[in-house]
Amino acid sequence: MTTQSAWEVDIAKISRTIWRRRDVFFSVLGAIFLLTVVALHAVLKSYDVTASVAPVTQSSQQISGSISALAKLGGVNVGGLGAGGEQFRLFISAITSREVGDQLARDQTLMKGLFPFQWSESEQRWKEPSGILHTVSHVVQEALGIPVRPWAPPSGEDVAKLLSTKLEIDEDPKSPVVTLQMQSSHPEVALRLMRELIATIDGQLRSRAMRRVDDYIAYLTQEIQRVSVAEYRAALTEHLAEQEQIRMMASANVSFAAQIFSAPTTATVASGPKSILILVFAIIIGAALGGFIAIRADRYNWRYVRFSSVRASSAGRPERKIGSAELRPK
Repeated sequence: MTTQSAWEVDIAKISRTIWRRRDVFFSVLGAIFLLTVVALHAVLKSYDVTASVAPVTQSSQQISGSISALAKLGGVNVGGLGAGGEQFRLFISAITSREVGDQLARDQTLMKGLFPFQWSESEQRWKEPSGILHTVSHVVQEALGIPVRPWAPPSGEDVAKLLSTKLEIDEDPKSPVVTLQMQSSHPEVALRLMRELIATIDGQLRSRAMRRVDDYIAYLTQEIQRVSVAEYRAALTEHLAEQEQIRMMASANVSFAAQIFSAPTTATVASGPKSILILVFAIIIGAALGGFIAIRADRYNWRYVRFSSVRASSAGRPERKIGSAELRPK
C-alpha cells in the first residue's frame, strides 16, 4: 500500500515538474513532430500493385483412365499432362525460381528500374553503390561474421531474391484465383515486372510441355508402327490424336498454364508509409524525450535569460546587451 502511494506521489511530482517546464516539453515535442512531418514529405510513397491469375481450363486434355493405363504398359506415364490444375501449380511454384529470374534479367530496361541505385545514368553502366549506409552495412556484416557477397551487376539471382521477398502470393483454398501483390515506390516498374513475370512463366511451361508432347508423339508413332493387335493400335491411335490436340492447343497464341483473371493494376492511394502510425509514434517519442529533458532542465535550473538594458552613453545613444544562456544549479 505504501509503495503504491509513493508511486502515485512520484507520478504527480513528475507531472508537476513537466508542467512547470512545459516550454521545454512542448518545444521538444513540437520539434520531433515537425521533423517527422518533413521526413514523411521527403520519403517516397509506395503503392500496391496487384494482379490475379487463374488456371486455364482444358477439359479436352484430360486423359481417360483406360488410355493412361494403356500408355503405362509401354513405360510412359502421361497422367495429367497438360491438365490446367497441374500446370497452374507449376506456374505458382515457378514464380520465385532462378530460371524465371534469369530470363527476366535479360530485359535491361526492367533491370534498371528494379535496381536504380546500382545504375549510373551518366556513365551508362552498372556501378557499386557508394555511401555511408552501404559502407556501414558491410562493416557491420564483417564484424558479426556474416559473409559479405562481393558486388556484381544485378543478375537473375537478385531478381529471384527480390520476387521471394517483395512479392506476396495470396492463395485462397476456396477459390482457384491466386492474387499476386507487390508494394513499390515505382509502380510503373512493378506493373511491367508483373506483366513480364506472368508471360515468362507461361511461356516456359508452354515450351516445356511442347517438348514433352513431341516426345510422346514420337513414341506413340513408333509404337503404332510396331504393334499388330488391332485393339492396341486403335487405343494408341486415339491417344496419339489426343496428344496432337494438346500440341495444337499449346501452339495457339493463348494462355497455356495461367490466364490473367485481373490485369495488373496500381492502387490510387499510397499504401506506405503509414503516416498516421508514424505520427502517433513520433508524438509518443517526442513526449517521452520532452518529459525527460524537461525534468533535467528543472533539476539543473536550465533557463535562457534574455534581458536588455538601455543606458545612456556620452553620445546619447542607447546601448543594448544581448541575451545569454546560463546554467544555474540549485
